[in-house]
Amino acid sequence: MLFFVAFTALFPQFLLSIYTNETALIVESVPAVYVICGAMLIASVANVIFSGISGTGNTQAALLLELFTISFYAAYIIFVGMWLKASVAVCFTTEILYYALLLVTCYIYFKKAKWQNKKI
Repeated sequence: MLFFVAFTALFPQFLLSIYTNETALIVESVPAVYVICGAMLIASVANVIFSGISGTGNTQAALLLELFTISFYAAYIIFVGMWLKASVAVCFTTEILYYALLLVTCYIYFKKAKWQNKKI
């Protein structure tokens, strides 16, 4: 994953040219690619830790964390995308927010919750 993100960050025009040959579209898409690369770095850690919560058998806690996180995700994209009418790159920062919030909430769960005593 890290190699692909690094390659994408270094050569975004090359990868975008696979999908289109329109130079203007490629140039305008590069900032969004950089944002997504950053989000994927956070996502690779957050998804593993989130899967660990389900692995403890506490799928209800996983659902609640996901609902909490996705609520902020939805509110943020409505505010930034629909109300502020921000650029595509700025709208994609919602992915950073989502994965960062998921990572933080999962970390708090593992540190503070009594997951070790969970009966299945």
